[in-house]
Amino acid sequence: MLFSCLLLLTLYSRNTVIKCINKDNRLYALPPKKPNRFLLFIKKWLNIIFSKKFLYSSFIIFSTGLLGRYIILTYLQVNVFTDMYNPISISFYGFMSGYTPRTWVLISFKW
Repeated sequence: MLFSCLLLLTLYSRNTVIKCINKDNRLYALPPKKPNRFLLFIKKWLNIIFSKKFLYSSFIIFSTGLLGRYIILTYLQVNVFTDMYNPISISFYGFMSGYTPRTWVLISFKW
């Protein structure tokens, strides 16, 4: 029956419907295939993670945090991970929490 059909492709917004016309001029339509939501979700997140904006800002934030941690450890003898309640550690975390969104804004700004 399907071999004797005339296939017509009709586009409705984003979905494709295949219409078959039989010898009796009856119309048979296959329902549109639903998109796989999981694959769309993964594709969206991979596009975000591997974008230039994300990679540049991640590198800048990581290198600034590592350099700041090294300077604090070398010159002030304060380990910001183990001495969390030290005022220097609190100020470092406060600086990084304000620096991170500003870096995102600076990288995403269109020059």
